[in-house]
Amino acid sequence: MPLLLQCKLANSDKAFDRGFISFADSGEILIAEALERPEVLGIRHGMRLEVRPQNLKYLHYHRELYQQRFVL
Repeated sequence: MPLLLQCKLANSDKAFDRGFISFADSGEILIAEALERPEVLGIRHGMRLEVRPQNLKYLHYHRELYQQRFVL
């Protein structure tokens, strides 16, 4: 899924794959409470990603898979 290639964060891909971050349909980053110091990875609240309509189904699946980690 090429979605995170637009994010330009070296650690974001790994954090996404492991369920520590995800993205709302609006593109706003969702950070799991388990990721205690996201700033160390260059991740911070308020970050956004341009979400393409064709990627929404993948984001929905990802959030569902890791839903217990995020406060929505």
